[in-house]
Amino acid sequence: SHLQAWSGPRVPDVAYPSLPVHTPQLISIPVNRDQVVLGFVAPSISRKNPDFNTMALLDIILTGGASSSPSSRLFQLREKSGLFYTIGGSLLYNSREQPGMIFIKTIVTQDKVEMAQKCILETFDELYQNGISQEELDMAKNMLFAASIELFESNAQIAQTFLFLKKLGLSFNLFDKQGELLSIIKMSNVHEVAKRYCDKNLMSIIQIGKVKGTQGELSKHKKGSIRKEAYTMAKKVAKKKVAKKRVAKKKVAKKKVAKRKAAKKKAKKKVAKKVGAFARKMKMKLRLVMRKK
Repeated sequence: SHLQAWSGPRVPDVAYPSLPVHTPQLISIPVNRDQVVLGFVAPSISRKNPDFNTMALLDIILTGGASSSPSSRLFQLREKSGLFYTIGGSLLYNSREQPGMIFIKTIVTQDKVEMAQKCILETFDELYQNGISQEELDMAKNMLFAASIELFESNAQIAQTFLFLKKLGLSFNLFDKQGELLSIIKMSNVHEVAKRYCDKNLMSIIQIGKVKGTQGELSKHKKGSIRKEAYTMAKKVAKKKVAKKRVAKKKVAKKKVAKRKAAKKKAKKKVAKKVGAFARKMKMKLRLVMRKK
């Protein structure tokens, strides 16, 4: 009742600067490690873009989407070729108010870098040139529809979903219409979007590890600054790992303490129960003795 008349100051919407035109390049960062990390990056779209649902279907078909479907093309490429330790990513990485990016990441051995790059770019080119099959489209629609239902499984998920919709200025009944919105997407629509965004020639490639030579923007940097940057990245990763281990150790320690406390409590109850039973027994005996007297 005290806050009914209260109103805070109006906060203006964030004004995002226009993004510069993306120029594809090859960036190589030398790091002393046995494996090479490869990243494939290109511009994507925002959450409010009319092509978002179509792009989300493409994402499931190519990368597996949020559920990491084993039917995705990248997963099948990994299984058939045996080139990759791991592979994954998204066509809608960080797509919110502003456009996100296409981001594919994999780890390979040094001798398989060129072959891995060729295979991934060919996978994009296959999607760009020939599109998808009806079977893939149906599978992606079913998975995307199922994922939208899972957003309302608990009170916390419902709250997060509506907060997300409010933050982006989207309709609260957006997911109620999800089936209808997906049903009108045809293979021709998917092919058009693939042609627009899945061109391998738009890809920038990032190589981290023991790679041959440097090209593109890398030539603008001095070796010392690259080593420093790589060292800083490695240091950050190491710090995160150490922090995670500490948290894990603390959790284990807390569990052990909790177990000990529970065991002590149980033991005390057991002793108290035995003492109580013994006291009752002695009382009964005393009563019998008193009656005889």
